[in-house]
Amino acid sequence: MITNDRIHELLLTTIKTAEQALNQNNYPIGSLITDTNGKILASDMNQLTTQDDITAHAEILCIRKLGNKIIKDKSGGCYLFSSLEPCFGCSFFIARTNIEKIYSALKDPHKGGISDLKQQDQFSKFFNKLDIINNQFEDIKNKSQELMRRYFLKIGRPDTAEYYGHQKK
Repeated sequence: MITNDRIHELLLTTIKTAEQALNQNNYPIGSLITDTNGKILASDMNQLTTQDDITAHAEILCIRKLGNKIIKDKSGGCYLFSSLEPCFGCSFFIARTNIEKIYSALKDPHKGGISDLKQQDQFSKFFNKLDIINNQFEDIKNKSQELMRRYFLKIGRPDTAEYYGHQKK
């Protein structure tokens, strides 16, 4: 079982990876997948810009690294940690893996994510086995929010930055 201290540490790792993504002009999102004891199995950052690939989300890149080791039919579960709640697209791929639990530093206030899909009647059965924990640690939530705010200001989208705490002048 993973302790709260280990969860905090792993989410902080996703924030550090998200900072690297921001420095490379990517969305500042970092993710990692662990076994149920907290051992890191895969880690990556969003690389949409650097790979010029719309599917290069941090979560998807982690899943790709694990290949068939993470398919739903394999025994033994995994946990996913992300600096931002997985988006709708990533959610459907995650649901097809043996990921049991998702910890995200920040529930996305702009576009929503997997927790929103889970509440929809037509998707509730598809996502019912996933446990999602958003915003567990205020310090890490604030760091993720700040990275997202900085990213959207950097690319000239202050209206989107408002979702992450930017105040218009």
